[in-house]
Amino acid sequence: MDGVEVVGVFNVNAFRKTLEALVSKHFNVEATLKEPPAQDERAARPARGRKSDQRVSV
Repeated sequence: MDGVEVVGVFNVNAFRKTLEALVSKHFNVEATLKEPPAQDERAARPARGRKSDQRVSV
């Protein structure tokens, strides 16, 4: 993207902890996030709600 400069890194662990704290406080519960599956694991399984042999016409 022209005119956009990215500086620094996105700290995923800090974001997760912050999100857990916000949800926990807002809903008065103990919220925790699950670890997502590894990238290669996501690519290996079909999308939810869709059969692997289902065809889509556009």
